[in-house]
Amino acid sequence: QWVAPNDLQQQDSGERATALRNVDLVRLGMAGNLKGFQLQIANGDVVRGDEVDYNGQPAGYAKDAWEVQNYVSKHDNQTLWDNNQYKFPYAMPLSTRVRAQAVSLSTALLGQGVPFIHMGSELLRSKSMQRDSYDSGDWYNRVDFTQQTTQWDKGLPREDKDGYNWPMIETVIANHNSEAKPTPQAISNMDSYFNELVALRTSSGLFHLGQG
Repeated sequence: QWVAPNDLQQQDSGERATALRNVDLVRLGMAGNLKGFQLQIANGDVVRGDEVDYNGQPAGYAKDAWEVQNYVSKHDNQTLWDNNQYKFPYAMPLSTRVRAQAVSLSTALLGQGVPFIHMGSELLRSKSMQRDSYDSGDWYNRVDFTQQTTQWDKGLPREDKDGYNWPMIETVIANHNSEAKPTPQAISNMDSYFNELVALRTSSGLFHLGQG
């Protein structure tokens, strides 16, 4: 077992290899996706960034780190919190889900390149599984800066955007139960951790080298 078992997806013999390839991509991303950066990949080879495969394209493509924006969620998709719920085991405790959110954000904030942070990620923001929500109004897009709520499970997302996915969303929400609904304490914990990451990133120029 190389990843947390997912109730919606059967494990297969290629799980370990897939996980290790993804780790290589994360490591290269934290190095600014530099094409000339050398790293030891999962099979033991030492290769350049532009020799690491990403769906048939070089994963390393930048000459300088400032050319790259790294992110783990963005405005025209689900929030990081919502997207993760598709992947987590139903029984995963809320505290572990919060830790996973923190680790995800740390790859952008502690890596080279320009970190792009989707508003509310530090507050475990949810859009009730709504994606592409630029014209969906406050019902889905509201961010509670008082750290009391996250908009999780406020109703199914819009039919024109996600109607085809309603059965899956209903299954996810029903089976995760209260573990996927952040408490004010969980939100506060995530916010504190996020602020620590920002302070750490700005504490040294080594976290944003820019050129080379």
